[in-house]
Amino acid sequence: MNIPTPQEFTHHLDQMLSAMYEVFEHARESTLAPVEDGCRRYYEEEGKCWFQVASQFKRPGEFFQTFLDMIRIMYEPSPPGTLLLNSNPCFLFDQISATPFQLGYLSAISEPDESISELFERAIAPKMAEYGYSTSATFARFAFVSLGKERYKMAQIGEVLKYFSAGFSVSDVLGGIASEIKGEEFERNTQSYAGFSGDEALGKRIRVSLWLFLTETQSALH
Repeated sequence: MNIPTPQEFTHHLDQMLSAMYEVFEHARESTLAPVEDGCRRYYEEEGKCWFQVASQFKRPGEFFQTFLDMIRIMYEPSPPGTLLLNSNPCFLFDQISATPFQLGYLSAISEPDESISELFERAIAPKMAEYGYSTSATFARFAFVSLGKERYKMAQIGEVLKYFSAGFSVSDVLGGIASEIKGEEFERNTQSYAGFSGDEALGKRIRVSLWLFLTETQSALH
């Protein structure tokens, strides 16, 4: 039996799903009105249905894909390294601004054996332009990368890290250790992070999901 305490399992599953509801609600891109054209959609005191919370995104399917990929790399059972986003949610939390900002999101799948640079030019860059995501307005970038079995190799991972400038340099590591000893906060030169997971269904392809933290000025464009 792998559920020895059903009550605890139920309690934590309920907490997880309720927390997802709140994350979706606080990241929404529009607000679903309780009444539209005389038709009641929900009662405010009871809250929205879960599907209604998800419908408040411009591209709910794409946001959900990025959200799932974020969870996937956080819980990847065989992470390729210790200084990646894998199992390090603090890297994400540390970049969350105290002032309002925009969470940009997109997801793209490569062609078989397509390089990360080719994928970026073919699919990711055009999506960023279409969605109005500006590199200059991005103050933190997170890549959740899923690789097919044939591409889950260190060479491929290294290529992605280099392309997104997401790896930790020797100076980063030494600076981080020194700051930890002194009890100081360490600032990296780049605020770009990446995590990796395997997904056999992708075969020779990779899927890149991005979260972009954009300044309030950029948010005002939407």
